[in-house]
Amino acid sequence: MEAAHRTVTDSITGLPMTVSTSAFLLGRAEVTQAEFERTMGKNPSRYSAADRPVENVTWTEALDYCNRRSQAEGLTRCYDDAGPWDRDCTGYRLPTDAEWTSAAGTPSKAQLAEADLYDGETSVKAIAARAAEGTHRVEKTGTSSAATGFQDLFGNVWELCFDRFSNLPIIDSVWNPSGPQTGDARVIRGGSFLTQSSQWNKGFRASQPPTRRSPYTGFRIARSLPSPPTPGSYEIVGVEPVHSTDPPAQPD
Repeated sequence: MEAAHRTVTDSITGLPMTVSTSAFLLGRAEVTQAEFERTMGKNPSRYSAADRPVENVTWTEALDYCNRRSQAEGLTRCYDDAGPWDRDCTGYRLPTDAEWTSAAGTPSKAQLAEADLYDGETSVKAIAARAAEGTHRVEKTGTSSAATGFQDLFGNVWELCFDRFSNLPIIDSVWNPSGPQTGDARVIRGGSFLTQSSQWNKGFRASQPPTRRSPYTGFRIARSLPSPPTPGSYEIVGVEPVHSTDPPAQPD
């Protein structure tokens, strides 16, 4: 994912400010149940199928998955047992809220029409029928959105991010922000197969406590590039599938 910049309004001063994220790698698709079980030895998902996204997983379990998979592939783990993120790590991690935003952008009506969101009847019977169907299978290759290069950023399952949640756009840094320093709930993005697009016009952004399980929430993984570019010296790095075991490409 290329370096990105966006303008936000500071919640304290009311002034516009530019927030930037350095280039990073992001999984083309959500982590599948097969991938999760191969690393963790268990599958907590309600909608059980190897090629569907893992769900019903906590934020802390997602961090544990990232650490275990990193170690299995000879990479340095990104988190200690308490959750702080080692930004010099080479392994897998959750994307930040800002990184997820830079990957997703502002969805067009066409993108939302293609997404696995719910825009059917709102009766209890209709929603129950949709809930019984559950998630859909994850395509790891060949079906990425032409607009973003990623699958299911909107719909299928909500995606856990690293950041703590705040209703206000509190920016802890204008360069690679990672959310407020205090709080409990964590950011989730993108909506699920039961999310109605007409009700979520604020960036498909919500929150979930770090120990809560939900059959509507999963995650995708990210990796930092080695020697991240400094502000003003951006390297253009194409989207790469994080599920590959190949090392990330070195910037020129």
